[in-house]
Amino acid sequence: MSDAGRANPFTAAATGPILVARNLHKTYSLDVSRVDVLKGIELEVARGESAALVGASGAGKSTLMHILGGLDRPTSGGVWLDGVSLYEQPSWQLTRLRNQKIGFVFQAYQLLPDLEAVENVALAGWIARRPAAEVRQRAEALLASVGLGDRIHHRPVELSGGEQQRVAIARALINDPVILFADEPTGNLDSATGAGVMELLLRLQRERGMTLILVTHEVAVARQCQRVLEIRDGALSGVLKTQ
Repeated sequence: MSDAGRANPFTAAATGPILVARNLHKTYSLDVSRVDVLKGIELEVARGESAALVGASGAGKSTLMHILGGLDRPTSGGVWLDGVSLYEQPSWQLTRLRNQKIGFVFQAYQLLPDLEAVENVALAGWIARRPAAEVRQRAEALLASVGLGDRIHHRPVELSGGEQQRVAIARALINDPVILFADEPTGNLDSATGAGVMELLLRLQRERGMTLILVTHEVAVARQCQRVLEIRDGALSGVLKTQ
């Protein structure tokens, strides 16, 4: 990776994969014991690709997603997004990069209960210090694009699980991320609602040319992505599907 790329986390690489992970290890120390959660992960994800990480509970897939997305530092190894080494950045710059280039959708929605849907969606844009009126207008448009144009003033408690997840998807898109991470986005939903959320995620990913990395324990959900990778006991054990 070039020194210029490392110095500026907002400069996109012209060519090559959008996300690269090299020799990722993650170890937790518990009293006198240690747990090796990730064991030398090697991964490349192409621009505009939809890729799924599938595995049993405890396999390490959520830990891997958090490290790939800049939420948790690896014990060793590195992650590059658009040619930039995430964990060579100072913490304030990594936070800024996450805000501007990475979107997250979580199983438990992670919406703020006292905010209306439009405020939940707009919040990351306001944190990025974009003009407030412009951000709110974009938040309303995003909610309309996920089928919630008539629910913008509802708080999370007034929305169904599927509606809350759609708000979470709209929120993840407010700053036009280049990559979207979705951690068990259908895990709290019934099968019909989950199918609708997956259809929405994949449609938005294609329309916006984003890269999507999906984490799930459900192989049927994973297979809707272009590539499916299995993680087992902290290591990538094989490719279950490609294109």
